[in-house]
Amino acid sequence: MDFSNMAELSQKINSMTLSLQKSETKIKFKKKAESENKTERQRLIDSLQKQIEDQKKNNSLSAIDTKLRSGKVLTADELSYLKKNNPELYQKAVEAKREREQYKNELKSCKTKDDVQRLRAAKLLNFA
Repeated sequence: MDFSNMAELSQKINSMTLSLQKSETKIKFKKKAESENKTERQRLIDSLQKQIEDQKKNNSLSAIDTKLRSGKVLTADELSYLKKNNPELYQKAVEAKREREQYKNELKSCKTKDDVQRLRAAKLLNFA
């Protein structure tokens, strides 16, 4: 056997092993960098989704508040949404509903148009 060929062969094997290890290290580093980028992208996506959800929530609350302030009747879904997301406004809505029902009952008990007009005037003075 030729020892010089064996030495060359051994040297080539070592060289190829080192080259393979370098390639594996580069691949691992590249995958890690891609993973970190995905994480950063995912954080950005999550942040944007949260902003969108917050904006939708604010828009919904604003629409319900406007509806309540204009004197319209809130649906059961709107009331449950308020109960979950804005308890203070929910209490105001429940109070307005109670007052509306009380006013209707008082109107039913009026016997004349004059009684109705007096009741309306009294209610208007309460809101002024």
